[in-house]
Amino acid sequence: MIEPISAISAIGNLVETSSVTTENNVGELFIEKLSEVDETINAAESNLNALASGESISTHELMLSMEKAKMQLGMIVEVRNKLVEAYQEITRIQI
Repeated sequence: MIEPISAISAIGNLVETSSVTTENNVGELFIEKLSEVDETINAAESNLNALASGESISTHELMLSMEKAKMQLGMIVEVRNKLVEAYQEITRIQI
């Protein structure tokens, strides 16, 4: 169960980093995390393709890579949702 702990650490690092950055750096950080999620999804997909083509890959390894991709994608979607929610809240503020 090392992977969920790594994901929690990544969230902590994201919060620590984003609290002291400017708007551009937050965008860059989000894009960097998106590319990491994309790499994880591609790795899970390649493991799935390897299993489908008959290559020797353990089911355990396949399931771990797919679950990791699912967790990271869920995390990045929630971060996006919170960013959109914050933007909407800011636009509702009357000046």
